[in-house]
Amino acid sequence: MSQRQDYLYFKQWRLDREAGKGPRMVPSGPTREHIAALVQAGASQASVARAAGVSPEMVSNLLRRPRPTVQIGSQTRILAVTIDDVMRHPERRGFVPAVGARRRIQALLAMGWPHRIITERMTGVGQTSRVALHQRGKWIARATHDAVVAAYDELSMKPGPSEVSRQSAARLGYMPPLAWDDETIDDPAAKPHTSAAERRPGIDLDEWARLVRCGEAPERAAERCGTTVEAVSRAAHRAGRRDIGRLAERASWRKRGAA
Repeated sequence: MSQRQDYLYFKQWRLDREAGKGPRMVPSGPTREHIAALVQAGASQASVARAAGVSPEMVSNLLRRPRPTVQIGSQTRILAVTIDDVMRHPERRGFVPAVGARRRIQALLAMGWPHRIITERMTGVGQTSRVALHQRGKWIARATHDAVVAAYDELSMKPGPSEVSRQSAARLGYMPPLAWDDETIDDPAAKPHTSAAERRPGIDLDEWARLVRCGEAPERAAERCGTTVEAVSRAAHRAGRRDIGRLAERASWRKRGAA
């Protein structure tokens, strides 16, 4: 600060103290830790500053040349910033953290949607879902992120047609949509709900069983669920659903006996 700024600051500090107001400065440790956590999660210092409404220099100085204290107003604004705020305030170059787009693509693959169909639903961008999934770095173009979100919103509530995609995703450990909450899928710190993923690993087992028990032919029920009876059997055994596994096995036996 300049000499005049120092004078004005200490003058205001004395007035605040005489008026019984609380401290204008607080320890900077919690603020630094919060900024560091956001950066570790994929945010840039500039995007944190924009979301908080403070200068990029303040955020940079807190990390690189920290003072022991920070103004309480600045601390309040910075501590209120979440990774969702960063997503709503992308880089000036139009980039946002890539983790949410990657999780959505992986989830669609786990549901049996191949890259070809996912890319077809990513309208308005020239990038494929395969490239978006495997590109290096923590950032992705905001337009690509939004296109992936649109494809995910359209496809994630129904099984896809590709058993090859399902099996490949299972081998790679990709989590289906039921493993993620819409509110936290973009948060790098969020963890998947593995119990939900194991219960319905890309195939709606309960819906298939309901259709069969209501009189639908097993093959036709599987077709309506976007899969095959054999895939239902494998998925049921992976999920520990012995009741559905036995139902699918009996259907497969009858099919082989009739052949």
